[in-house]
Amino acid sequence: MHPPVPPLSNVEESMWRSLTYLLNHLLRNLDGALVSETGVSVSQYVVLVHLSEATNNELRIGDLALASNLSASRISRLIDAMELGGDVTKHEAPNDGRGVVVRLTPDGLATLRRAYPTQLASVRRLVFDQLSSAEVDALSDALGRVRKGIEGTTGGAP
Repeated sequence: MHPPVPPLSNVEESMWRSLTYLLNHLLRNLDGALVSETGVSVSQYVVLVHLSEATNNELRIGDLALASNLSASRISRLIDAMELGGDVTKHEAPNDGRGVVVRLTPDGLATLRRAYPTQLASVRRLVFDQLSSAEVDALSDALGRVRKGIEGTTGGAP
């Protein structure tokens, strides 16, 4: 049994409600802008970013799922669709016939470059235009600590 936990203060409750609102709406707004302007979903964009930053522009599909916070079935369906669109290729992992490696193609890099301005403008409009530089610094520090706490508790992806 858990020890009693004190209720949230009014300020904590307000912050928590704002955070849950952001968690529920921010990616939906980003996705809407990306899809309508570029045809690329947030999930596709995240996969493209992770692959573009990886050594040789490739990752094992399980690592890509973890980094993208997608389930195994969701990442498989997404990668299959992205492969049909020419943005990625798949091949067996060397020395492991069961593993699958996903590689970013030149077309995939072009897709990422095409989607980036929309993603950047949306992030600026929805988040950074609302905050001062001091608030960005403070929020970056605070959210970094929360992230480390979550990663330490759940083993979440970096």
